[in-house]
Amino acid sequence: MEDIKERLRSYIAQNRKRCFALRDWLILKGETYTFNEALTSIYEAASGNFNTISDIIDHLTEKRKVQGRTQVYSNNDTDLIGLKRDENGKVVLFGYNPNASLQLKGQHNPHNNRIFRKSDDQVSKTYQNSEEKILNLGAQVRELYPGASNHDITFIMQAIKKYAERRHINTDKVINGIKKGRYEYDEQLDRIVPKTDECIRRTIIIDDYLVEAIADELNMTEYKFNSNIRQFLHDLLVKPSEAKVPLIFKQFGYNRSMLIYYLKKADLIRKAERISDRDSDGNPKTATMIIKYQVPKKHFERKLHKLYIRLFEDNSSKTKGICEDGEGATTCDASSGQFSQPLFPIQRRTFNKTSLGC
Repeated sequence: MEDIKERLRSYIAQNRKRCFALRDWLILKGETYTFNEALTSIYEAASGNFNTISDIIDHLTEKRKVQGRTQVYSNNDTDLIGLKRDENGKVVLFGYNPNASLQLKGQHNPHNNRIFRKSDDQVSKTYQNSEEKILNLGAQVRELYPGASNHDITFIMQAIKKYAERRHINTDKVINGIKKGRYEYDEQLDRIVPKTDECIRRTIIIDDYLVEAIADELNMTEYKFNSNIRQFLHDLLVKPSEAKVPLIFKQFGYNRSMLIYYLKKADLIRKAERISDRDSDGNPKTATMIIKYQVPKKHFERKLHKLYIRLFEDNSSKTKGICEDGEGATTCDASSGQFSQPLFPIQRRTFNKTSLGC
């Protein structure tokens, strides 16, 4: 017995990592036996061979993936190797197979559970639905091409599925298109192609809600103006040669030169031009025009608001003055054909007639 304990101490000193893994595995399983009991049972099962002990510990502590929820809620224990107490209360090893391969670290085994659930060996529902869809597609293709061989039917099914995936439509729509003559299978290209190149005329019905949405999208608001004009100013400061006019300003007929003109007139940017024929070291070079823009910070928001009002808000009066057709050609009311009278009754004074003679 002392010889066994001494050999176990020697194994622990040489394989500390595996011993820690075995201890953590016992804690995870919630077993009642101690680490020394587990290691002694493994030692006896391996007949004292250190390599066999390491292989048993690797099989015990191997990480396993839970396959399906049935394995969890049905408490289905799928462990093939483990430790247990016999009828005498001694810890023994069961289920060890030295030929069982371990999963390599950093790699994954083939996911067979996509077809068969490892918990209850049942075919997964997803695979059942996929199988049913393929069988239905094969039956529909067989109706379309009754004289085709199984080899041709398989290629036609592949072409239909690829065409449906490329157009983001269901395979049933492709089948209906073949029945109606819109599509056909090209054997040389091995794909589904349109049967005619003629464009189908379509009528687009726009309701009131869509009209309002389009009008709102095309309408220039102050928020849209500020966000787009700020982006244009940023592009002018960073790289003036690549500054592009936002699309919303192009819709209103403003090009690059017009927009820069209004920005300069509103004192939102200041332009500085100079001709440079010297490089940074003072050596002569080809003369180039250098243009730089500056944005004054003083009253920036106020000037931006005024520019928005000037460009996109009409403050002129909408009422038109009504005038007579003569346009002031006559000199008095009587000559223009109008009737004039006093504003209120005037008491007229009567003069007595007197003779001028003696």
